[in-house]
Amino acid sequence: MDVTRQGGDVNMQAVAAMLSVDVTTLYRHLNSQVELSRMVAELAAPSPDSLPDPAGKTAREWLRELAWFYWRLMRSHSTLIEHSQSAIDPKYEILEYVVGVLRKFGFSPRSAAFCYNQLINSLVGFIYLQIQDEEERSRGGGRFMDYQRCLATFAREEIPNIVSCDLTVEDFDPEAAFEVFLNITLDGIIAQMGK
Repeated sequence: MDVTRQGGDVNMQAVAAMLSVDVTTLYRHLNSQVELSRMVAELAAPSPDSLPDPAGKTAREWLRELAWFYWRLMRSHSTLIEHSQSAIDPKYEILEYVVGVLRKFGFSPRSAAFCYNQLINSLVGFIYLQIQDEEERSRGGGRFMDYQRCLATFAREEIPNIVSCDLTVEDFDPEAAFEVFLNITLDGIIAQMGK
């Protein structure tokens, strides 16, 4: 039985039921829901050998694959977002690996570490907002509805830049939105690093 396969939030009651023990027994081993959540996140965290292979790729191509890898992982395991880098890489094995890969692409060790941290921090924030938007959409709200409300509320000449965006519901698709976000993020990281 693997609680990490559930993906979403795991609570003490559910884990106790999976283990066929009383919840008080579980609390003797884990002090709180937060401790359980952190443990589940660490179990779901990747290892360096599960990351995309950098062979034959440019730094940008590899970082793009790495970002998509993390997007899929964090979307399927929301506890990783909650605990972010401390759960994704509790022993700094991935940071060590990524810095090594980026050094082979010509980054200095310091630039490589900053690059990876910037990527992860940006991803965590973006994915968190995507998940929130999906929850709001399920209740009839969300960013696209806010955009449409804005267009309906203001005269077009009051918001010409917003009108000129000409956004559609497809622009708010999680994968399409992530692709746009990722390109902007990677362009910024690569430009800052001079690669």
